[in-house]
Amino acid sequence: MTLTERFLKYVSFATTSDDTTGLTPSSSWTNDFRNYLVEELKTIGLKDAEVDKNGYVMATLIANS
Repeated sequence: MTLTERFLKYVSFATTSDDTTGLTPSSSWTNDFRNYLVEELKTIGLKDAEVDKNGYVMATLIANS
């Protein structure tokens, strides 16, 4: 996937927040994007990619020497 294709895929997800919910993350529709990112990170080799309880996507990229 080219950089442009990846960018266009990312912007195709609905990620609008909803300030009326009082929740973090504020909208359930952002789950699709977070889950997509986690799977993409795992695909490129970041095995510990995950979404935490606050909706943050995290992964570790091991430095090379």
